[in-house]
Amino acid sequence: MTNYKNVPVLRFKEFENEWEVKKLENVIFFQSGYAFKSSEMLNAKAKYQLIKMSNVYQNQLRLDRNPSFWNVLESKQKKFLLKKGDTILTLTGTVGKRDYGYSIIIEEDDKFLLNQRLLLLREKKSKSHNYFINYLVSTSRFLYYFFSNSKGGTGNQSNVGVEDLKAIKLPLPTVPEQQKIANFLTATDTKIQQLRQKKGLLNDYKKGVMQQIFKQEIRFKNDDGGDFEDWEVKKLGEVAKIYQPKTISQSDLTKEGYDVYGANGIIGKFSEYNHLLEQIVVTCRGSTCGTVNFTNPKSWITGNAMVINIDNNRKIDKRFLSFLLSNTNFTYLITGSGQPQITGDIKKHKSLFPTLPEQQKIANFLSSIDERIGKVSVEIGEMERYKKGLLQGMFV
Repeated sequence: MTNYKNVPVLRFKEFENEWEVKKLENVIFFQSGYAFKSSEMLNAKAKYQLIKMSNVYQNQLRLDRNPSFWNVLESKQKKFLLKKGDTILTLTGTVGKRDYGYSIIIEEDDKFLLNQRLLLLREKKSKSHNYFINYLVSTSRFLYYFFSNSKGGTGNQSNVGVEDLKAIKLPLPTVPEQQKIANFLTATDTKIQQLRQKKGLLNDYKKGVMQQIFKQEIRFKNDDGGDFEDWEVKKLGEVAKIYQPKTISQSDLTKEGYDVYGANGIIGKFSEYNHLLEQIVVTCRGSTCGTVNFTNPKSWITGNAMVINIDNNRKIDKRFLSFLLSNTNFTYLITGSGQPQITGDIKKHKSLFPTLPEQQKIANFLSSIDERIGKVSVEIGEMERYKKGLLQGMFV
């Protein structure tokens, strides 16, 4: 610790000097994306994949989101070929929202092309370090200047200009200190990525085993080691009370209160609740029609969801039914083109049901997997908060 103004709270002991304030364009190379023609983009996998706005999602590289490809580069397009260590930043979003300013780092050479409304940030030799740049644009100080320079565009679109970003002045350490910071934070990111992969594998395992269970390719034994009885076909309306609750308007939502479940899961809070216990709900309106959720106790469920209520049915395990329905494709029940919806026909949906004891064994098994997924989610959250604290402490 020193008394210098531009010195971070957390610092490696071999560094002592004050960070020097520099204009970003003097230490970082900037390159705007190229307007590749949509009509010439390929849907099938080709030599290069285009990195578009949709692929830089919530600070993660999502190559599965609306993928587009390119095969042959013209000479003028070659400078948009990305290198390992390049940081990519999104420049366009929605007015009043922070759905841009997302950043990712490229981990492979000559595989990706930079599309328009994205910005490439690359190190300048002896002036900056690639991975440090990636963390720099994630700091609250940089993002403050980023959003301060945001200007309205077409409709409700908001944009940040490249020249405005180049002109930002920030305190920066020497390149050796940049590298030390980047290495430390990269180790943290590696741990977060490993936990995300673990969670993904657990989710894949759960999905696969659920399919086997509900196809009866996997069966459980009773407590005596014998076989359970055959499963029986039942209509959903025979085992549950199905209804649409009273809806509330968007203006009724509050910042505090009970969770409100709508067409997209939890959509806000309300001062009252219309369901005391947990409920299984199926979205019945909008683009998420057919999605199954399991609500929290004391919640308000709107008319955009069907409640599958089995509170008075002692032959059905609620956890089992939630797993069964989450493994069910309800798209065949969707009607309407302008406003997709599921009607009361959902009551006629047929499923195979085991006896209650086997339901409970299935529910216990799948719940144990959910518990493991939940624990990993908690670990991810803890590591992300740890990283956030590091970003606050290791940068000026």
